[in-house]
Amino acid sequence: MTRPIGIVGCGLIGRAWAIVFARAGYAVLLYDAEVGAVERALTVIDGNLSDLERGGLIDSASAVRVRMRPCAALDAALADVIYVQESVFEDRALKARVFAEMDALAPPDAVLASSCSAIPGSQFLADIPGRGRCLIAHPANPPYLMPVVELVPTPHTGDAAVERCYRLMEEVGQVPVVLKKEVPGFVMNRLQAGVVNEAVQLVQQGVMSPDDIDKVMRYSLGLRWSFMGPFETMDLNAPAGFQDYATRYGKSYEAMGRTMRGGEPWDPAAVAAVEAARRQLVPADKVGDRQAWRDRRLMALLRHIAASDRDFGR
Repeated sequence: MTRPIGIVGCGLIGRAWAIVFARAGYAVLLYDAEVGAVERALTVIDGNLSDLERGGLIDSASAVRVRMRPCAALDAALADVIYVQESVFEDRALKARVFAEMDALAPPDAVLASSCSAIPGSQFLADIPGRGRCLIAHPANPPYLMPVVELVPTPHTGDAAVERCYRLMEEVGQVPVVLKKEVPGFVMNRLQAGVVNEAVQLVQQGVMSPDDIDKVMRYSLGLRWSFMGPFETMDLNAPAGFQDYATRYGKSYEAMGRTMRGGEPWDPAAVAAVEAARRQLVPADKVGDRQAWRDRRLMALLRHIAASDRDFGR
């Protein structure tokens, strides 16, 4: 019988990870130090699974849900696990403490991974006795709909731990990618930061409204980037491929880069302008509804991409 997966921290990311592993057939043990957090997570999960079933992305919500088991203590959540996904609050000291406890309690052959989204693992894993089996496995959000997972080993992580994590992610339907070295924010958030920082600066400079900037992304770059990355996009946007693109447009990108202010603090007035624009479109008490809308649109997009892969190839 396959050994279970441990989930430590059952907030937004932890509960989504539970769906990933249970959907793939694993028993999932859920633990959170906050009283009542696991029960609240399971209530949200019930709604997520119902949406997935209605969307045709799982056969049976109940069959997935029955594989999840709440645990009142950390040692129970780590009993005989093959893998642990930690998703506690993004705080260096907290993560170091949680990993020290997990390392002491989990079976010695279990891989221990963190959902950390920006802090390099070496900053909180270096002093863990079992640091050779510890790494970052940073997901897109929510991971049960956006499958890429950044695997970020520390200088202490063993190759075997990275390989086992990679194979597990592939097995459960995720798309693992491996960073060859640690960088703050990893790759997903650094790419996102380039777009997000420039979007805030464009609002601050009065170039375009927040809603129109969203339209630019939604109806141009976002359409292509839903099935192609930036390098393939450039490769196909010049008659002779990427080198041709670089020759034609490289100087223009250099010139634009010199005018960008990506490292500048976000101007409070620009933040207030974006907040006001967003609340006009989606009142504060409707943000949760809009999140559900986002997830259902992602489900529809996943179905379309799967059909397109079958019809046209990847």
